[in-house]
Amino acid sequence: MKEIQILTTRAQTFLRTAERTMSDGDYDSCASRCYYAMFSLAQAVLLTRNLRAASHKGVISLFGEHFVKTGILEGHMGRAINYAYDTRIVGDW
Repeated sequence: MKEIQILTTRAQTFLRTAERTMSDGDYDSCASRCYYAMFSLAQAVLLTRNLRAASHKGVISLFGEHFVKTGILEGHMGRAINYAYDTRIVGDW
């Protein structure tokens, strides 16, 4: 699916940007870019099941419900995206 490829490419771009901002000491921006990489990949994973959400929390919730709680992915992956979301929110202030 083309949209999955777009999302994974976007995630790679976010990670490259995160590396640059980390090197510059801009940790808030680094956290934001890391979160958006995770968010993009979560969206891509959801698309493998034809699932979409209208909000960030919706994506995170569906990701947890369909991939973590079912045991397809390990629990730490759900905790990681939630932590990254919270960290991004704090860093954006």
